[in-house]
Amino acid sequence: MGGHRTDGGRRGVRVAAGSIGVLCALALMLAGCSSADDDDGVAADGVSAGGEAPVQPQTGGALVVGTLGEVDGFLPPSSRWSPSAHMVAKAIFDPLATYDVDGKARPYVLESWTARNDFTQWDLKMRPGVGFHDATPADAEALAANLEAYRTGLVSSTAYQPVTAVEVIDDLTVRVTTDVSWAQFPILFTTQGGYLVAPSQLAAGDADRPVGTGPFVFQNWTKGDNLVVARNTQYWRSGLPYLERVEFRPIVDADTRRNALDAGDVDMIQSNAFTDFSRARNPDQLPEGLAAFENTAEAEELWVGFNTQTGPFADLRLRRALALATDRPGINDLLYDGLYEIVEEPYGAASPWYVDVEWPEYDPAEATRLVEEWEAENGPAAITLTVVANQEDLTLAQALQDQWGRVGVETTIDSQEETKFSLTLVTGDFDAIGTRIFNASDPDGDFIFYTEQTLGEPGAISLNFARYTNGEVEQALLDGRANEDDAYRRDRYAVVWQDWAENIPYLWLFQAKWTITSGDRVRNVGVLSIPDFDQPAQPIQWGSIYLTEVWLERA
Repeated sequence: MGGHRTDGGRRGVRVAAGSIGVLCALALMLAGCSSADDDDGVAADGVSAGGEAPVQPQTGGALVVGTLGEVDGFLPPSSRWSPSAHMVAKAIFDPLATYDVDGKARPYVLESWTARNDFTQWDLKMRPGVGFHDATPADAEALAANLEAYRTGLVSSTAYQPVTAVEVIDDLTVRVTTDVSWAQFPILFTTQGGYLVAPSQLAAGDADRPVGTGPFVFQNWTKGDNLVVARNTQYWRSGLPYLERVEFRPIVDADTRRNALDAGDVDMIQSNAFTDFSRARNPDQLPEGLAAFENTAEAEELWVGFNTQTGPFADLRLRRALALATDRPGINDLLYDGLYEIVEEPYGAASPWYVDVEWPEYDPAEATRLVEEWEAENGPAAITLTVVANQEDLTLAQALQDQWGRVGVETTIDSQEETKFSLTLVTGDFDAIGTRIFNASDPDGDFIFYTEQTLGEPGAISLNFARYTNGEVEQALLDGRANEDDAYRRDRYAVVWQDWAENIPYLWLFQAKWTITSGDRVRNVGVLSIPDFDQPAQPIQWGSIYLTEVWLERA
């Protein structure tokens, strides 16, 4: 997995890339991470590259982080989380597991896991000596309380649906039983459903005062303004964290967030805006003293989902017509300087889960013929494309509107604020909907969005957003979940990707890119070592990073 970081005033810096993750209003969200050495200063072990003298991390200092927006709460079984929430959560809570640089789930606050009985039972062992911020032990009883909360939580229960029993075995061990063979079960712990929450917070149902085992302790939260955390002096990872204080400020508008960084009002920002990605790719665009860390590995996809259950796109001909009518290279050149990777499935070409599918080639003449055939039976082809009300999504929608209009499809753009959009997405109240989701390093991480098990009736909640079902696809997804052999699993997922290329529940567009941009005195961006493991974690996970090993360089 390759990637690069570009530093204003410090050129030629390279680190390994990260993968990222996904959110919808009532779904458990997934996040991946990634990592490697920072050639311009501190590597994962604190040693500088290029033959320079070792640079030792400095303890202390306050970091101000500009996030994408406000959060509705910090109770992971029930709160609706975005990349902003994960950025804060990674500071307060520890994950049970995280991804290594190869995209494999590894124990983090868990010490180990062991599969039994054809992957229908898992023994999960906690690390000894870990404590919550309220001084209670993070033991087997605490883990069991978390797993039970996730089984019933509004957001997490769907992902935990196969879990049938949670049993405490000893002081540090819990046994989980599932009703299916689930060889990829630990992937669940890399998601929103894998943060370890204090039983006191779970019992209180308190989403406003989070209590975890993480490197920072919650201090205060002024909603709409800032959330402040302080160094956990009793953290179970000796010597960490380095920062004394972190302040998170929600800044919804991408331009405002970028301007705050450029002006020095914040020290770091997260972004999925193309302008910030372009600055990462073009260092000369960065003001002096800034560094941009780019996610260049597996990313979330930009796509248009069709409601295949009801409405005009229940007819494959119209779905195929729009796929044939969409000049993706043309849009990429027009809007994104040709920098985005064009995709034809939920994975880019660098992913081990990528397969070469037979996606419809751009053919406006054939698209026009299909539209005319459809209109002869149904009347004028007039559809609505729903997107989030931000300038970047609106600009993309307008480009699609123009191309589809050339083949005879009249498109109305419905732009909605994010909360309303999330509800529209899961209730199916759309013809076509444009968004960016699906970012799991492993396909089983997005199982709940693909399976017919989460398909709702018309108008009802459905985490299968396109409301598409096919028996062959469903069996392939179940086979991928039940088997541990990646070569076999890749063949089974190839069945899914090819079916989607033929039946087009999704019109795949591009891989969307996340960036973390900061002042160049912010060191170890994207670095997280995994205890008892010889590879680091991936640095970026659905637009968020761990701040556990970040430190501030002072004169």
